[in-house]
Amino acid sequence: MSPCDVCIRDLREHLPNYSKGDPLTFDNLCDRLEQAIANGRKARADAKATGEDNPSTEVHELVAHLRALSGHS
Repeated sequence: MSPCDVCIRDLREHLPNYSKGDPLTFDNLCDRLEQAIANGRKARADAKATGEDNPSTEVHELVAHLRALSGHS
């Protein structure tokens, strides 16, 4: 099983109807966006505090920036 297959399998535990490339995925998850951004900030702060950056990303910063550009901040 590829890493992608594992990821999709794990996603389907929380989103049973998940399908890679589904154009409705964002719409279906939009109400969870604030929590996702908060989780990203928390993971990044933990990574800085511990010196271990896996798992963490800075994608929450990109999402917040894009939301601000769109006027939905």
